[in-house]
Amino acid sequence: MALARLNPNLPAQLQHIIQKALEKNRKLRYQTAAELRTDLLRLKRDTDSGRAIPRVPRLRRTIDSIAVLPFENASADPNAEYLSDGITENIIGSLTHLPKLRVMARSTVFRYKGQLTDPQKVGNELNVRTVLTGRVVQRGESLTIGTELVDVANGWRLWGEQYNRKLVDIFTVQEEIANEICERLRLNLTGDEKKRLSKRPTQNTEAYQDYLRGRYYWNKRTADGAR
Repeated sequence: MALARLNPNLPAQLQHIIQKALEKNRKLRYQTAAELRTDLLRLKRDTDSGRAIPRVPRLRRTIDSIAVLPFENASADPNAEYLSDGITENIIGSLTHLPKLRVMARSTVFRYKGQLTDPQKVGNELNVRTVLTGRVVQRGESLTIGTELVDVANGWRLWGEQYNRKLVDIFTVQEEIANEICERLRLNLTGDEKKRLSKRPTQNTEAYQDYLRGRYYWNKRTADGAR
């Protein structure tokens, strides 16, 4: 929800409260009315005290660096780990083709895999302007991907979305995420750069899943993984 487009003067604190209350993922929403009331009272206190509440940020210049952290496998099946890793790698690979954007390498960001990390802290450690986090849920042929793009400078949420698709649409959703990032970071892409973002390694979804599984086990760098 682009609340800033509806009201440019909306305080960032209030936008965060609204977005959290409307979050599609129930685990990320307010768990009780008391939690929501606490945040609203805190906002009212800051407003009544005259404390300056920052407005929702508007990017006035292009942000030129990003770290795509390993997407969390939130599926009940641990064997779906290959999918969350594969989607992460695909997005990194797509963005790496853009000369205007500095993208942290897979070997760098995967050090944070499985850790409870603060995107702002990680962004400062890696010296990037933005951090993308995500979670993947696979149930049979259904695929749910949640994403959040964070501005490292102030911790603000620049963008977030939840995609509910079929597994056969995996190529499309990866392209949508990459294109959305480019739009949010104000990257003016050329025609060739747009083609690179939409380039697919294959049209066969089953073959692509097998490839992702192979990459997953290869990256383990173990004898069992190699077999």
